[in-house]
Amino acid sequence: MRDYHLLYLISGLLNRLAESNMHNIASQIENLYMNNSRNDMNETLTSLITESLVSEVITPERLLMEHVILIIILHANVGTEVGAHFLQCVVKKFDEFLDANHEVENKKLDNVVNIISQLYNFKLFDAKLLYDILYKLTKKFEEKHVECILHILRSVGFTLRKDDPLALKNFILDIQKQAAHASNETKDNPRVKFMLDILLAIKNNNVTKIPNYDTSYSEHLKKVMKGFIRKGNYVTQLNISLEDLIKADERGRWWVVGSAWAGNFSENTEKVEKTGTTGDFSEKLLALAQKQRMNTDTRRNIFCILMSAEDYLDAFEKLLRLGLKNQQEREIINIILHCCLQEKQYNPYYAVLAQKFCEYDRKYQMTIKCSIWDKLKSLGEHSGNQLSNLAKMLTYLFIEKGLPISTLKIMEFSELDKVTLRFMRQILLGILLHKDNEACLSVFEKVAQSDKLKLFRESLRLFIHHFLLRNLKSGSILEEHKSLLETRAKLVEKVLVSKENKVKF
Repeated sequence: MRDYHLLYLISGLLNRLAESNMHNIASQIENLYMNNSRNDMNETLTSLITESLVSEVITPERLLMEHVILIIILHANVGTEVGAHFLQCVVKKFDEFLDANHEVENKKLDNVVNIISQLYNFKLFDAKLLYDILYKLTKKFEEKHVECILHILRSVGFTLRKDDPLALKNFILDIQKQAAHASNETKDNPRVKFMLDILLAIKNNNVTKIPNYDTSYSEHLKKVMKGFIRKGNYVTQLNISLEDLIKADERGRWWVVGSAWAGNFSENTEKVEKTGTTGDFSEKLLALAQKQRMNTDTRRNIFCILMSAEDYLDAFEKLLRLGLKNQQEREIINIILHCCLQEKQYNPYYAVLAQKFCEYDRKYQMTIKCSIWDKLKSLGEHSGNQLSNLAKMLTYLFIEKGLPISTLKIMEFSELDKVTLRFMRQILLGILLHKDNEACLSVFEKVAQSDKLKLFRESLRLFIHHFLLRNLKSGSILEEHKSLLETRAKLVEKVLVSKENKVKF
């Protein structure tokens, strides 16, 4: 059942949405996110925007872009769940309309495709998903689908060429082959001919061959958008496939890769089930809690919520509603860490949830830092799999600013054993090879600003030089990563020595 007061408030804001008041409206919606259930906000915002943009007539590009920009700003300032939820719902509509065989005059599918194209244009997700959608459209190769392919190519074709030229080349070859084997009626269709011309123009990077091609407003909005995203935040680009989004209800959502995380603790543990009554848990889940030594009511409740939640937001809200205080409250972080380490394969669910608590209140950040310090002091007591899970979790928290990299300052860099060396290598490689250059460098910027961290700063610099760069020829680092690693290492070194350079001058 919808919250009609919330619906009224958001509807009023969206009705007034324009570039001139974008910042003000985004701030008001952000405040609503702070004071209401995230799930309710996501569902209300998504339903109102899709109702506004997806109709049987084509939606004006300017109006569509302004709504997409709003989603991107909230995705950066509020959290990635905003953009992820919106994207999942829009892609589901794409799948639904694709199978509905709408007439060419009905523009619902066109509008959905245009929304997805603009979400890609403003960097919500990477090229992989859009190529999945293009290939899905080519399967039927009817007039409606060709028209939708044209929408994508005309709006973001050159961006696709820039982001993944090899994938575009393969797509062009595939569609040319398909057109060659099509019926004479399809070959003679003006839309098909026009599409092949557009593909050739994009392949040859020839903008002049595309009628009415104009990206000036799009580029203008990108510049405007940067001013609305708070300092330290950035647009996290989602790396997700079409199949993952369409089957999200079966496999789990993007932030809980693998979906059924509760079943990974042992070979013979089946996927746990939730009971229908609030506050109760299934016998299987309670048995799993007992096996994991959750020997108090508090620990059992936390563990069962973690294992049975729909996603990390559901877990976050339910854990807060437990109303725990002091030591009991700290158990939340301890059990998140415990579960993360126990997984047979790393599950980002725990890292995203830990990040959420770090953002919510500084006390959780301090708790997780202390818990991590305890783990770091006893690395040798953990299995290789547990250390790998911990390293990946820390990499995520450092990149997302849940924890500063100075958390590692208790490590004795002068006395590194094999276990600690592997652990540190995994973390630093994860940061240095991260897809976002700005996010990578920002991890080290705070370290460079502190006089107290001079020794740690130098230790990091030497570790990168001796244990990462010197191993480039060993074969332990993939060939395609070597160039990026060298470039990033040089940039990071400049950041780390910037403090000393300022002192000298």
